[in-house]
Amino acid sequence: MAKTDAGGGGSWISVTVAFVAVAVFFLWMATREPPAAVAVAEPGDEPADTAAPVTGTLIEPSALVEATSAHGLIGQDIELASVMVQDVLGTEMFWIELPGGAPYLVKMDSAQVASGIALPAQGSNVRLVGSVLEKTPELLDRWTASGAIANPDQRSLAEYGSTFIAARRVEPAGG
Repeated sequence: MAKTDAGGGGSWISVTVAFVAVAVFFLWMATREPPAAVAVAEPGDEPADTAAPVTGTLIEPSALVEATSAHGLIGQDIELASVMVQDVLGTEMFWIELPGGAPYLVKMDSAQVASGIALPAQGSNVRLVGSVLEKTPELLDRWTASGAIANPDQRSLAEYGSTFIAARRVEPAGG
């Protein structure tokens, strides 16, 4: 029969090593940087940043060619996956090129302007997310008063078309 060592002297060494290892682990944890706070959205909560959705309804640029189609999109959040920047207008606006070469105005939203995000370069392809809005004389007056439109020539260019995209996100296409 095999003999078992029920009360042997070797077991206290194992307990001591385990105790020291746990104590060292807790000391190490205490010296680590505390984790950053994470907000957890509960059902029914409003998102913290409702002004900057990452996506909208993906549409083709051709949907903006027809005035009737563009008017049907007024107030909707849209996403254009890749459009070419045709030209820059002032410090907050640029034109994208629609199929057939037609220009379409895009205005950066105030959050992007305030954060210093630069306008995309002419000829670059961008992905943009924003809302299709109607251009009104009052809106053009506000743009002029805020400095987004610097002179009468820019204003006459900005008056082209009846809708525009208020962009909340502009980034290189594919990025």
